[in-house]
Amino acid sequence: MSSGLPRVFINFIGNQHGRNLVAGVCDFLREGHNWDSVLRYENPRQAWPDFKRNRVVGFLGSIASPAQLKAVLTAGVPAVNVARVLSSVPLPSVYSDNRAAGSLAARHLWDFGHRRFAYLGPTGIAYSEDRLAGFRHELRTKGSSCEVFLVGSRRFNEDEMRKYTPQVRTFLTAMPRPCAVFCCNDFFARFAVDMLRRLRIDVPGEIAVLGVNNDLVYCEMAAIPLSSIELNGVKQGYEAARLLARLLHGDAPPAEPIWVPPARVVVRRSTDGLAISDEMVARALRLLRTGAFSPLAVDEIAKEVGVSRRVLELRFQAELGQSPYSEVLRCRLERAKELLTTSALSIHAVASAVGFQEARELHKLFQKRLALTPGEYRRRYTLLTHPPAWALER
Repeated sequence: MSSGLPRVFINFIGNQHGRNLVAGVCDFLREGHNWDSVLRYENPRQAWPDFKRNRVVGFLGSIASPAQLKAVLTAGVPAVNVARVLSSVPLPSVYSDNRAAGSLAARHLWDFGHRRFAYLGPTGIAYSEDRLAGFRHELRTKGSSCEVFLVGSRRFNEDEMRKYTPQVRTFLTAMPRPCAVFCCNDFFARFAVDMLRRLRIDVPGEIAVLGVNNDLVYCEMAAIPLSSIELNGVKQGYEAARLLARLLHGDAPPAEPIWVPPARVVVRRSTDGLAISDEMVARALRLLRTGAFSPLAVDEIAKEVGVSRRVLELRFQAELGQSPYSEVLRCRLERAKELLTTSALSIHAVASAVGFQEARELHKLFQKRLALTPGEYRRRYTLLTHPPAWALER
């Protein structure tokens, strides 16, 4: 018996990001939008339902092949795509901003002292190409570049990757160390870490490894837990569902895709090490990062490592291109960004939590570094689907 509700076919890839997309769709539906949803995690061997025979009036999900794209276009129903796999999909789309993810990866690895970089991923997949482009662009702004190894396969499984083991081994062992490898996703990062362990190359001491998706199956269960960029799948799923609802209502589709920025870097052991040759600077940096959220004086750090403040500043500048206090502010900014996007703390409380006595100091830092107020940053990047109104103060 028909429920009388619009039937929507929802299709996602069955990984961590796919589950986060589903969570975002559910958040949207809980607001009172009722669909008779047919949910399926992608199985390439399983045929999609006949849209017309099953009275499907809308599609929301991952279009990862020309055959899938043809099926949706042939059905002629309102549709929203969330997979940046094909380079061109002539449908309304809500994508993770993969270029921004690549840029975030470069900044994270740079902040840990790395100056040599590599990228590992597949060829012919748009999101990998976007992540590499963002990574390269950010490195160019810092006067750096990266080596690249692209695997000529779009199938991510152990048997397929074994075909490329000799070439990847040669690529990784040839990298000057210390260095950092940004991988297109957590599957490739896990593959790289396992190979480095077999080669007895220290991770992260000699080679740091960073993935994308924050897939707990790969990240937490790896022999060396993987640092990973967490994409904002919940917000992406929510925005995709909201867009489909508008299309079902008869609204015109947007002219351009909607891009959802990545959430954050989840730091685990695979990048949690400083690639700094000056041991005194490395020690001072560890002390600064530990105490960055308390009223700590640079003079105290200099005394702790046995040099004057002036010597500490000169050696910081030579090694990192910035002063010790600039690093304190960077740590406070990153922590504030995390609290603003993952909690409902007031901006005054966030300022206090990161070591400022007054909220105006946090405002000044955000305006100088990001050209945004803390409230504007929260509204743009929040991971909370429904932040309380008072949390969105300016």
